[in-house]
Amino acid sequence: MTSKTIQSTTQTVKKPSPNKTPTAIAAQSSVLLSELPASNLETYLLLWLDADVNKTAHNIETAVQFRSINRHFLTFDRIDECEKHIRQAKDEKVILIVSGAYGSDIVPRLQDLTQLNDVYVYCGDKAHKRWADNYPKVRGVYIDSRILMIDLLEDHKIRHKINDTITISIFSRDDASNISRDRQSHIAMFMWLQLFVEVLCRMHHKSDAKEFEDEYDPEKAIWWYTRESCLYRLLNKALREQDFDIIFSLRVLISDLAKQLKKEHNRLIRTSNNNQPVLRIYRGQAISTAELNLMKSNAEQFITMNNFLSTTFSRKTAVKFAKQVTVNNDVERILFDMEADTRLLTKPFANIEHLSYYEEENEVLIMLGSIFRITELYYNERNNIWIAKLILCSEEDYDLKEIFSYMKHQLGEETGLNTLGDLFQQIGDYKKSEEYYFKWNNELDIQRANCDFGLGESARKQNNYDGANIYYNRALEIRIKLFGENHSDVANCYNRIGNIYRRLEKWDLALQFCKQALVIYQRCVPRRHIDIAWCYNDMGLIHERVDELDLALDHYNKALKIYRKCLPANHPNLSRLFHTMGTTCSSKADYEKSLEYFQQALEIQRAIYPSHSPYIKKTENNIRDIESHMKN
Repeated sequence: MTSKTIQSTTQTVKKPSPNKTPTAIAAQSSVLLSELPASNLETYLLLWLDADVNKTAHNIETAVQFRSINRHFLTFDRIDECEKHIRQAKDEKVILIVSGAYGSDIVPRLQDLTQLNDVYVYCGDKAHKRWADNYPKVRGVYIDSRILMIDLLEDHKIRHKINDTITISIFSRDDASNISRDRQSHIAMFMWLQLFVEVLCRMHHKSDAKEFEDEYDPEKAIWWYTRESCLYRLLNKALREQDFDIIFSLRVLISDLAKQLKKEHNRLIRTSNNNQPVLRIYRGQAISTAELNLMKSNAEQFITMNNFLSTTFSRKTAVKFAKQVTVNNDVERILFDMEADTRLLTKPFANIEHLSYYEEENEVLIMLGSIFRITELYYNERNNIWIAKLILCSEEDYDLKEIFSYMKHQLGEETGLNTLGDLFQQIGDYKKSEEYYFKWNNELDIQRANCDFGLGESARKQNNYDGANIYYNRALEIRIKLFGENHSDVANCYNRIGNIYRRLEKWDLALQFCKQALVIYQRCVPRRHIDIAWCYNDMGLIHERVDELDLALDHYNKALKIYRKCLPANHPNLSRLFHTMGTTCSSKADYEKSLEYFQQALEIQRAIYPSHSPYIKKTENNIRDIESHMKN
């Protein structure tokens, strides 16, 4: 590209309301950022290389202004140190501001580094434009720091729109069944992120609101987001990288964004034109070659977006953004051509022009976690850009509805930090799970009991049975105090303690606690409740370990009847129970019945697991052993 010596940029922005002075804005940012972990939370690394970078009052003041644009900002007065830092920053996106003299030396050596995004030459001599014009990454040569600041800020906004690629997950109908058995799969992780955000949005934020009640206005959440401050960049980066710590730290902003967007979505539905119920919106950005290839091989499948999605009614504007993407072996340009139907039950979306920090952008914001159907993907040779046509899916439309509803049901009505702990347990991140339980372990009794129970679950799954027993008993003591004996939460504690004693091979105690749990369950939950089935299953395992095989099978059959009523036909719990019953019958030398149960287990396993699964291999081996016994 040809570098520029001056670029004047004008943008109409909404001024803060009278009580939103620059000081107030800074105060709000400080409060919201105070909980964030210490690391590079910015997408970009901004560097300034100049021999006099820290030697004049003007340069020191200019450095403060640069830092206000990008919080992750470093200065260098030596070429070798700066070059070393850039070469080592292989996972960063570097923006370099450099003096003319140093630039002519360092830029030729760094031009081809993938981590170097853009260069701005800032000096007092226009003659440096001659060498700068030879290097495409040089955005311009600047004499006036004010013009540089304007261009840097505007370019930074564009960079975030086109290069901060939205996290994309692509999945087929078949992937829906993977979630229950592969909780680390890409689509499973997408679903867990959605539940995590949903919990944040449903949580009460009384203490947080009190913290900055003098400054923060929840009705300005969209204004804050579109202002593209460091909060905007941090939130997008956290959602893109699924950084749950930062997402949690920004929970108030996320919750308020979701609420305000939902409110605007409802307004859009009420006022929409029945003759034009479908909105046609666009987004131009960069896309990785890997993601593009995945889209090519998944036509008519689904694509998910983890971020809040900023789109425009103007195709021309979106194409303009896409064209500013620098294409290379790893990155392509793409235009998302999207349809959103106001008549369908979808994730919220709305025209936010009247709420945006930037006026006249014709912006439509779509809720994070939206799911689209890919209807067409092709290359537009005229504009040298990929075009992806997408339709925003109704919540009734996509094949994850059943599993998503089930997972949401698992959250229950009350949500809090203990619920977040439960979610991390589900994906096997016990350390993170314990962090969230401990965050809320000094709250009200009921919340403390839930956290203690969750800590017990985490300890049990890590085979720390003594620790689990302590936590379960603490939860039991609080729950009996709150609810009395006849409550399902109390029964859950008894059942888990029985489970612990079973694993410790203390059979009498194990059976005693499981029986106590069963009595309470039978009083306070429906006759075919899944908790009763789990209790029967645990009691069956205890009887089997003490060679009471008929009693074990009796309890397994009781569990099986409830499982068949409560669970999908191919649920993993059913296959596990059939396998257990097959083993028990084999111990009784009832080989015909054993074979029947193993075959039922295998049928489910083949439906839900990949062919190389160790579960399938184990069951097939058992079947061969049983058939061998039957022949003999």
